[in-house]
Amino acid sequence: MRTARLFGILTCFALLVGVGCSTGSDPDLGGGGDDDDVVDDTGGAMTVMGRVTGFVTTPDGEPISGVTVDLVGIASALTDANGLFVLTEVEPDGEMRVMFTKRGYTTNVRTVELQGWETRTVNARLLPVDLIQTVGSQGGRIETAELRMDVPPNAFVNKQGQPVSSDVEIAVTHIDPSSNEIYAAPNDFSAYTASGSEAGLASYAMIDVSMTTPEGEEVELAAGSSAGVELLLPAELPSQQSVQVGDIIPTWHFDEVAVKWIEEAYATVIESTTVAGRLAAVFDAPYFSAWNVDDCFIDPNDPAAAAACMGVTVTCIVGDVDDVGDNEIIGADILAGNLNLFGTVTDTTDDNGEYMLWPIQVGSIVDIMVDVTVGGRRYSVTDGSFVANGGAADGTDPAQCVRVPTIEVPTCVVGGVVDLERQRIHNPQ
Repeated sequence: MRTARLFGILTCFALLVGVGCSTGSDPDLGGGGDDDDVVDDTGGAMTVMGRVTGFVTTPDGEPISGVTVDLVGIASALTDANGLFVLTEVEPDGEMRVMFTKRGYTTNVRTVELQGWETRTVNARLLPVDLIQTVGSQGGRIETAELRMDVPPNAFVNKQGQPVSSDVEIAVTHIDPSSNEIYAAPNDFSAYTASGSEAGLASYAMIDVSMTTPEGEEVELAAGSSAGVELLLPAELPSQQSVQVGDIIPTWHFDEVAVKWIEEAYATVIESTTVAGRLAAVFDAPYFSAWNVDDCFIDPNDPAAAAACMGVTVTCIVGDVDDVGDNEIIGADILAGNLNLFGTVTDTTDDNGEYMLWPIQVGSIVDIMVDVTVGGRRYSVTDGSFVANGGAADGTDPAQCVRVPTIEVPTCVVGGVVDLERQRIHNPQ
């Protein structure tokens, strides 16, 4: 029997979803249509494929259409009028990078990992750029109310390191970590210190910069050049982050390959030259993507690593996400905001519907946001605020983490069994 033989080779679970546990075709989750999630391209050998989907919005939740979503080296798509994108026939390949770009907006980068024939939700938030200014080879100053940047002359080169003599368009955006703009920061605030230790960041100020020729070719600062940057600090800072003129704060650049913030150089606190009565941080940037003026926080029980970081003990949070039928939701996007320090942590629910968030400051208040994409619709839940009352933990053992109550998403995910022609198999054993 063909059906029985195929079922014996591979059991496929199609997710048929809808509010109130309705069933039917779902183009986002493999419930129908002509797309194949299991591809026979070798005369009998089967390649298991998954899907990556999500929404791109502003931090206020407004959808952004026309965003290029690039699963780096694998597939790409554009967001529609609702900010939705769907990447189909994605072969599981460990942790993969997803880049979100659109002219006139900041860039975001997330990671995603597929285990098999499943759909993973990965959302992103982008900010409109503050200013796009043309700068010639003679250099110049770019200034808004929140930032100032001085570009030296003859500082531009292309990706091959060749000098660029034409005008360059520089797009700059100041990101205020004390507002919801922090959710537009690339990925989350996980980082590597100068010594290579893992850490979380407590942000004071951020800047996103991109440089291109009028034709769209990416431009970089030449080796040995740097741009002077002044960033306005928030009007109010958490008590642990209070600063005064003359204080030194580490600076971090975002590495789009490692998808981490990397510690590099320092900023000095000064009286702002753009807003009277406010403080700012100044530093020299030798290249551009996104830069963060941040303190770091890791477990102070590690003296060597904690020497350059805030004296904050960290723990981890674990929990799970269910639908209205108490079924585990796989691939939900988790974003947690640490309300005591300006920073975020992200994760994705695993095959058991569970997630882990690290590093979280012990005793801090954490809001957890859960996003799931089903049937081309976004289901979003914000739960909390949870208090991370636990002991020090390095995020490697879930048993040491603080467990929070299950978060329920108001949708339903129903599993069905199909053969390789997508025909449902009734009453499978």
